Amino acid sequence: MSIEVKTRPLWPAALILAILLLLAIWIRASQGEPDDAVCVDLSDECDEEAGAGGMTMMRAAAFVPGGGGLFVPESSPAPTDVANPVSDGTPDNRLTIIVYDHRADKVIQMDFEEYVYRVTASEMPAGREVEALKAQAVAARTYAVRRMQGGGCGRGGADVCTDSGHCQAYHDAETLRANWGDKADEKEARVRGAVEATRGLIIEYQGQPINALFHASSGGHTENVENVYSEALPYLRGVDSPGEDDYAGYRSERGFTDGEFRTIADRLNLKLSDKPLSEQVRVETLTDAGQVAVLRVGEGALTGRQVRKAFGLRSQCFDVSFEDGKVVFSVRGFGHGVGMSQNGADAMARAGSDFCAIIAHYYTGVEIVGMARVWAAA
Repeated sequence: MSIEVKTRPLWPAALILAILLLLAIWIRASQGEPDDAVCVDLSDECDEEAGAGGMTMMRAAAFVPGGGGLFVPESSPAPTDVANPVSDGTPDNRLTIIVYDHRADKVIQMDFEEYVYRVTASEMPAGREVEALKAQAVAARTYAVRRMQGGGCGRGGADVCTDSGHCQAYHDAETLRANWGDKADEKEARVRGAVEATRGLIIEYQGQPINALFHASSGGHTENVENVYSEALPYLRGVDSPGEDDYAGYRSERGFTDGEFRTIADRLNLKLSDKPLSEQVRVETLTDAGQVAVLRVGEGALTGRQVRKAFGLRSQCFDVSFEDGKVVFSVRGFGHGVGMSQNGADAMARAGSDFCAIIAHYYTGVEIVGMARVWAAA
């Protein structure tokens, strides 16, 4: 007895499978999973042109501002708040960052490491020790990654902007070379070498990119972050920063006549009597780092940060004296004093420290890791 096997056309099943496959792909894309081309392994098995620390080249990948994940521009629409960013011609296999150029009022999508180079060259003199430049590059890269993960800088819908008062200092490559003049080739090679040597490396604390604050000069001791800003962070603690007084600009001075000082105090709604200012103005408290915490002015008081802003001082580390009818602020350092001191980093490098030791000194209890680890955890 034979069994008759009845065959049926295969195309309906194939069509159903194709529809299901397309549906699965659509669901995965809508969930914002990273592209398969992103290598997240820190081992040597990551063979997609892995750089220092396991950073790999990603196929035209960048963070969506506000999205917290990776997107692939050629297959995803541009974010609604980033209207057609101008591409700088970055190859499709490189990580990009979206930058708002506040000078030109335009949004640019550019190579991430090129951005790090331009920030490093803008933030630190190219003639500094190479290990200090490396530390600066890692800090700048970390700052950018934290901005990208946190939803961008809020300007132009971009990840970061070029305004140093809001994000990090930034100049385009042509401006940098023009500023360097005859030594442009030498200085560009020096900074690019530092950036390339640390490619993909960032600073983490307990698995998250840190708020990698830095400044020009601390005045000899960096500050606990909560004494300058509102939030205490375990990795931004004050530390000694020796060797800074050897650098130009470490000390500065600003003087104000009686009338000038009273005018500024009046704008700040601080009441002063007719008594001499020497009897009404005094430093009331200092932080452990030696920065001014409170300056008493007449019946009121200002924080050191408020004094710095109101009187245009280079830092909050200052003494007050009264000379020839003027109120004189004698200032040490330059900047907010939190995190890495750039002059201190250079002094450490000159004394033989490498960039890892510099970072470990200024950022308490941190790790230096490859960016791929951050992408994997996102």
